[in-house]
Amino acid sequence: MRRPSDGLLAANFWSAGTAQELTCDGPASVLVRPEGRTVTVALSDPTQLRSSVVLDLDRPGLRVAAADPGVRATATGRGLRITADTAGLHGATLNLTLKRS
Repeated sequence: MRRPSDGLLAANFWSAGTAQELTCDGPASVLVRPEGRTVTVALSDPTQLRSSVVLDLDRPGLRVAAADPGVRATATGRGLRITADTAGLHGATLNLTLKRS
């Protein structure tokens, strides 16, 4: 669900699927917060059972500005593929800050 006032996108995935510009490989909670030329992505594995979460963000023209340890992003034809190592984090949130090119 996207909040019209500021563009915040929140999605809870119970299984692999797509929500607006997000495609996730399995259970995850995701927030995408645009703010000027910056987009912050926060994600977690609320099941605490997964070793990683893979999230495709279909927003072209973004590059990594900062990332928590264990979070990496690679360019795809439509945006970025974000991989977050969630093993042993007990559902803790990981963050990635992106900037528009």
